[in-house]
Amino acid sequence: MKVKNVRNLCPTQCQHADEYEIIHKVPSNNHVCIKFENYGLIKRKKDVYLWRRGECINETIAFSINCGFPLSRRNLEKIQKDPSLYLAKLLARQ
Repeated sequence: MKVKNVRNLCPTQCQHADEYEIIHKVPSNNHVCIKFENYGLIKRKKDVYLWRRGECINETIAFSINCGFPLSRRNLEKIQKDPSLYLAKLLARQ
């Protein structure tokens, strides 16, 4: 019995993100890995995973992923008054 559509899932750092996208791949001239065809992103519950399948699974390649996180209106108003607060919160997470 031959298995079809086997995918390899890798967790990203986009947990709880409401927006996410693959910005680019390195090397960009890799024609084996084709976005949406044999690699992409998928959300499962609160986690976002990079998936690869087919010939792309065995390729040595890196992907840059952009994640967007929701902000509450209250926090947005605070950030607009003092943008350095937002930067301080981001740095505190690391």
